[in-house]
Amino acid sequence: MAINIGSEKLMSLMKLSKMIPTHPCYNTLRKWVNEGQISKTTGKLVFLEAVQSGGRVYSSREAYHRYLIQLNGYDAQWLENDPKEERSTSGR
Repeated sequence: MAINIGSEKLMSLMKLSKMIPTHPCYNTLRKWVNEGQISKTTGKLVFLEAVQSGGRVYSSREAYHRYLIQLNGYDAQWLENDPKEERSTSGR
C-alpha cells in the first residue's frame, strides 16, 4: 500500500520523528524508507512509505501506523483500522 497524498497529511521525516514516542533520528527514518527493516515475526522486509518532493522526503502518521503493523506481523484486517479512530475510542 502506498501513501494516499489526497487523504493523508504529509509531514517531513523530522516532524514525524518528534511524534514517535522513541524520537528516532532522521537517519533512522530515512533508513526505514530506503533500506527497510526485516520483521522478526514474518521475516519479510518492511519499508516506511514516503514520497519525495523538491529534495525533501515526506511520510505520514498513517504510513508509520501501517509500517508498525507490518513490522510486527499483524494480518491485513489491522491495516483497515484508522489510527485516529483507535485514539478516540481508547480513551472511553
